[in-house]
Amino acid sequence: MNAPDQLIKDASSESVNFAYNFSYYINGLLKDPERIVTLEKLKLFRDRKVLAHNEKVDSKIIGPTWGSLKDLISISKNVVGVLGWSYFSMAYVIDGRYVLSEDTLDTSKIALKQFLKYLQNEGIIIK
Repeated sequence: MNAPDQLIKDASSESVNFAYNFSYYINGLLKDPERIVTLEKLKLFRDRKVLAHNEKVDSKIIGPTWGSLKDLISISKNVVGVLGWSYFSMAYVIDGRYVLSEDTLDTSKIALKQFLKYLQNEGIIIK
């Protein structure tokens, strides 16, 4: 995320303007025409009425592309990274790498191992 210089100054100087400027900056990113289209497509898929009563909807609904979803996720990760560092002194993004994804992966591996062990102990699966 290539933040404007003023936003970086506000963040490093603990400026009271940081929250406002940061939200203004992120809002500006989300107002990009391509991102607006992506968000509208996501809202359409989210709308349970549309999916539950699909006979009333044109069957040619096209969802967002994988690339556009990755773009929105990237913005979200950067927001979490900035807020984590600014307000909680937690580094969630290190050298551009989102470390919470790795934490989640480790946790999910542990949970899967515990689940498989449970299934083995119950005789549901054989080692």
